[in-house]
Amino acid sequence: MRYFSESLGEYLSVTSLVTSNAKLQKDIVGVAARVVGVALSPHKSSGLGNLCSGASIGCIESCVLKTAGRAAMPTVQRAARNRTALFFDDRELFFGLVAIELGKHRLLADAAGEKLGFRGNIASDLPWENMRPELFGIADYNYDYTAVYNRALRSMAWEHNYHLTFSVKETTSVERVTTLLDAGCNVAMVVDTLYNPQHKKFGVLPSYVTIGEKDYRTVDGDVHDLRRREIDGSGVVVLLRAKGHNKAKEHARTIGFAKKIGDNGIADTLTIGNYGARIEF
Repeated sequence: MRYFSESLGEYLSVTSLVTSNAKLQKDIVGVAARVVGVALSPHKSSGLGNLCSGASIGCIESCVLKTAGRAAMPTVQRAARNRTALFFDDRELFFGLVAIELGKHRLLADAAGEKLGFRGNIASDLPWENMRPELFGIADYNYDYTAVYNRALRSMAWEHNYHLTFSVKETTSVERVTTLLDAGCNVAMVVDTLYNPQHKKFGVLPSYVTIGEKDYRTVDGDVHDLRRREIDGSGVVVLLRAKGHNKAKEHARTIGFAKKIGDNGIADTLTIGNYGARIEF
């Protein structure tokens, strides 16, 4: 679709709003699923508005949509900016097209005998539960990460078919993390360990982490992206290895966005080890 963007003052081309990528489409043990999502420009990078109200310096500088893999390519970032412009230009058209495209993926998933997963915020942090909750009836698994504490806490009481995993930042307190975990909400944190899929070298992750005075079970968040409690469990810590270029990872370590988990060994597959680690905040 080609249209003139009032927000950017130029003609834009939007080929699709609902897309997939290698990160979303990783195999999930025991679940045959097609996973798709909406990739908008993170935080204020579009110049049109802030799509990540809970962002910290750490996540802004470490965002994988800015620093890692194909997502960092100018063409991919331009496509995200064009979708973001449509979101600001014509909200009704934007959500109408999302519904149509999501419906097409529903048909493809059904034809392949798959479940359909939908992540509305691949790089943003928008409240889909307020904007278009009716879309949650199309996919089997709706999910997102969020850095907004109150939103994550509220999600444990709502009836939407939409699960949120809270993203821990360098600014997050131990009390907030343990409150969410003890309420059954899952939290995700970036840890300072090796991630080199090109050479099949990965840091081994601990099977549990100690936060404050309590131990919590972990899951390897790099195995797949489908963050649902019926798959991950409830009240667990989703560990994500630091990604991006070396400068971004060093900055994440320095400011505490990437948490230290000690010398955990290297494996040629994504692996959880039989040991624990203390997470310092």
